[in-house]
Amino acid sequence: MIYLDNNSTTRVLPDILDAMLPYFSTAFFNTTTLAGALYDVARPLSEARERVAELIDCSAEEIILTSGATESNNWVLQSIARHSLRQTGKCHLVVSAIEHPSVLQVASYLAETEGRVEVDLAPVSCEGVIDLAALRDLIRPDTALVSVMLANNETGVIQPVAEAAALAKEINQDCLVHSDATQAVGKITLSLNDNLRDVDFLSLSGHKFHGPKGIGALFIRSGVDLAPYLYGGGQQGGARPGTENPALAAGIAKAAEIATMHLDDRRLESLRSSLEAALCALGVTVLGGGARRLPNTSLLLFEDLDSEMLIHRLAEADFATSSGSACTSGSDSPSHVVLAMGINYSSASGALRISLSHETTQNEVSEFIDVLKPLAQSLKKP
Repeated sequence: MIYLDNNSTTRVLPDILDAMLPYFSTAFFNTTTLAGALYDVARPLSEARERVAELIDCSAEEIILTSGATESNNWVLQSIARHSLRQTGKCHLVVSAIEHPSVLQVASYLAETEGRVEVDLAPVSCEGVIDLAALRDLIRPDTALVSVMLANNETGVIQPVAEAAALAKEINQDCLVHSDATQAVGKITLSLNDNLRDVDFLSLSGHKFHGPKGIGALFIRSGVDLAPYLYGGGQQGGARPGTENPALAAGIAKAAEIATMHLDDRRLESLRSSLEAALCALGVTVLGGGARRLPNTSLLLFEDLDSEMLIHRLAEADFATSSGSACTSGSDSPSHVVLAMGINYSSASGALRISLSHETTQNEVSEFIDVLKPLAQSLKKP
């Protein structure tokens, strides 16, 4: 299969798998036991925090290992909301309209169940970029948290998070800022000590940059308090209790190390450009094409075509693609991201996402184009 769905997950690379294997077999001990101490099985945990910190330019002490970005996002939103409710009896959250469901659905859940939790959605432009003027109007003196993703998982559009964070602090110095950076980490250079210095929390998942599934991280800026989301143990200083997994930690550590060699991959951008140029000749629209994007991501809109049918036909031809977020696959509704960009409901069903990796070749892209062109033509609605 030619795999063009790398924003949903990536292949665990051989070197990464090799780094993990000893901790499933010979060094399988619990990190908190004497055997674990004798075999130093906790070492991958500290290495994971160090390598991830290097990748996003922060201190290793500011990294907490989690099961992935969904847990990290839930942790931030739920803990901040409940803290605000305890302190003031109310809570105001602002999130962008194109967030991943692990942010949007949590915000919606809090508004529906907690009482006195208000949620405002910040709109985006037709290119899928958050509207900073609209965001300014939404942030209030009592806003507890602003959450804006660093790069959208469907369009690949990179959001002005640094500007949004600075804006939030300007209006309300006590407002905390969170960014779901799941799609951006490992693909573009970012710095929590430089351009993202006003971001308080940042979420990521290892399986988006060739690490294993089931491990990610949450950056918590030094000096910022975040109540634990889980209780029942002293691991990671009590911030995130639960038996630690050295194998997964070794995997994300190695993945973070390798990812530093592929940041801002110009070859990927060139591959994507050749793909888009060939398909635009068919009348395909590149959503977010006028904005700064991740080098590997292309969201294509086919008029008069049901992309789900196209995806299935491509799968039969041994090509893996998607219509958007893997977490909403199987839904009958068009992508909320595409709708937020102003695309009408019927047209939005024609969105096809192509996401490359540094393993993708020019031959694979060329073969995909050759297969896609006649398929798209044959599936057009009459």
